[in-house]
Amino acid sequence: AYSLKNKTVVMTGGSGAFGQAMEKQLLAEGVKSIHKLQFGKDWNNEDFSRVGPTLEGADIIILAHGTKGSDAMDSNCTSSVRLIELFMQHKSAQSQRTKVLPEIWYVGSEAELHPAWGGTEMVRYTASKRAFLPYARALYKSDKVIYRHIVPAAFDSRMGKAIVSADWAARCTMSWIRRGAYYVPVTYTGLAYLNFFKFLLGASADLKWMDKMGKA
Repeated sequence: AYSLKNKTVVMTGGSGAFGQAMEKQLLAEGVKSIHKLQFGKDWNNEDFSRVGPTLEGADIIILAHGTKGSDAMDSNCTSSVRLIELFMQHKSAQSQRTKVLPEIWYVGSEAELHPAWGGTEMVRYTASKRAFLPYARALYKSDKVIYRHIVPAAFDSRMGKAIVSADWAARCTMSWIRRGAYYVPVTYTGLAYLNFFKFLLGASADLKWMDKMGKA
């Protein structure tokens, strides 16, 4: 249903467990190139001035960065919105010429649905993931972009131990995307399936900047 062959990919969080596992999957699918934006070098939560040229040449942006730290809201929500805005600004004219829609993949979490188990860090993380959902819904419903919302259950990474590996999560992700899925439940608990109804039926953000680009 879907092919990644010869696609140019830009990825945040590429040095993390899921990012590295996804890189292997993407290369196996025949992507043309993968450019991993490094936090602290190419961008940070206050400065995105250096990412423009990289985003301009990308077909797909994968937002796989995240944290449970004190800057969770900036990292997991605010920075993702800003990177998407910049990506769409660079891609709008090209997509009108080529009729090929740009793609955005965002790595969410089953924490979008379940309570914030695990103390202060998990409360921050859960709040930040849920804060992004209105933007995710608006992108999911938009006809100006292909948006894929990836919802993994916990997997083994620097953020915590789990019963499955990041490689398993990446393989599961790619098996859904290969079949054309836009909502991607990467789960062994089943919560990601239930989360789809919350994801689909909640409020959406007003993405006025996308409307402006559609009229450009």
